[in-house]
Formats: sequence, C-alpha cells, structure tokens
Amino acid sequence: IYVVRHAESEANVDRRFDSTPPGAPLSALGLLQARRLADLLAAWGLAPTVVHASPFRRTQQTASAFAARIGARIETQDALREVEVGAWDGHGPEHLSADPVYQRWRIEPEIAPPGGESLEAVLQRTRTLISSLCAEAPPAQPLVLFTHQHTLRSLLWHLGRLRDADGRLLGMPNASALHLESQDGGDGLRLRKIDR
Repeated sequence: IYVVRHAESEANVDRRFDSTPPGAPLSALGLLQARRLADLLAAWGLAPTVVHASPFRRTQQTASAFAARIGARIETQDALREVEVGAWDGHGPEHLSADPVYQRWRIEPEIAPPGGESLEAVLQRTRTLISSLCAEAPPAQPLVLFTHQHTLRSLLWHLGRLRDADGRLLGMPNASALHLESQDGGDGLRLRKIDR
C-alpha cells in the first residue's frame, strides 16, 4: 500500500488551508513534481490497473500523471479528501498561530477545528477505505492512494510515528509517500518506509 501526498499546489505556495473542493490546482513546480513522482513510482515497479485519489483538483492532477505513465484509470475516493478545517479554511499558520485550538489540533488527534474534523476522524475514514480496498484488490495488486498531508499524518499517528527522534512533529512534504503493509486484510497496518 502506497499512500502519496499530492505535489505542490497553489495553496501550498500561499501557505493557506484549502479544504473546500475542488481546491487549488498544482503550481508550476507541482506539475513538475507530479511528473517526477510518476516516474519514481513507475521505477519502483508499481503498475496497478487503478489508482485511487481524493476528489480535490491537486490530488487528481498528481494521480493523473502517474495513471497516464502506467496506463491505469483513476477511481475517486471521497474518504481520501482533505481534512475539513472549517473556520480556518483560507487561512494559514501565521493567522492561526495564536489560536490555542490550532496549537492543540496540531498535536492532539482528537481535537477538531471550529466546524472541522479531527485527525482521528480522518484516520477512521482512511482506515475504513483501506480495509475495503484490501478486501477487493486482486492478489499482488499494489494499492496506490493519492491524498493529502493530514491523511498521511493520521496514519503516522496511528502507527506511533507522528514525531521524530527529537520529539518534533513529522511533516510530509509534497510528493512524499508512506509505504505500508496490510495485515489482517487491511484492518492492521505496518509502516515499511517513509519516502520524503
């Protein structure tokens, strides 16, 4: 199972939350990153017949580069959507840095933004999807999921890897990936590698 963060979007350049579909497109650098990522995933030997992607424009564009490279089709999965940040949408860390709820949300998975969802909720919908896809996938067919940073962070939290050895929160840069292994038909997950 490969869970991949989209390439750089225009909202990433502006350093602002973008949780309302369809969302910002990829930046010029993001388009280049998507092509490089497609080449890298193909070089790893990944050749599923279908790839799964969030409905947001930036993930669809990133997934499209890979799907075109290997001749796969894209299946849109709402469970891979961006975390809903509610009242924080359109704002960036500079605007929110003094907000105590924002500070807690960054490190406490059960905290939700005003009108938004928690990392715990993101994890639940992601794990449900992965279990379902693992149950349906043909044997030896890799799952490749294109999604957002907070989906990857929710999985890292679940796997006990949300912080590095120095206690800092792990960030997942654009076009990075988690390589997971399914256990118990997708109900259990094990981290094989973080590719950043």
